[in-house]
Amino acid sequence: MKAETSKLMWRLVAGLLAVFSMVLVIMRLFGYSLGGEEVASDSVMGLLRLLFPLAVAVMSSYIAVKGRIPFTAM
Repeated sequence: MKAETSKLMWRLVAGLLAVFSMVLVIMRLFGYSLGGEEVASDSVMGLLRLLFPLAVAVMSSYIAVKGRIPFTAM
């Protein structure tokens, strides 16, 4: 496989992962809003359930836009 084709494929995969991660975050926020109960501010697990997919979305979108892995010399 050519280097350009491989790079394009990884950028497409990273873009799709970013979109799916953002959809997951939006669905969880929507679920919290429909639940009617207040989310405890000291709930670490509740924060991590939102923070992890959001971090995956940010990292994947960076890879999709820039075409390289962050914090590397590539």
